[in-house]
Amino acid sequence: MADNRQGISEKVHSKIFKQGFTTKGVGKGTRLGLAIAWQIIVEKHGGTITFK
Repeated sequence: MADNRQGISEKVHSKIFKQGFTTKGVGKGTRLGLAIAWQIIVEKHGGTITFK
């Protein structure tokens, strides 16, 4: 299996962990996944999340 997608565009880097942000269409997904991950890992446990 290979990932041939373009990755995360520069224009969404600052928004990616914000609650409500999505790149999906209306009605697709809850828009909470990465925001919840941020809350659990960073805020509650003092960890870090990064991406490139």
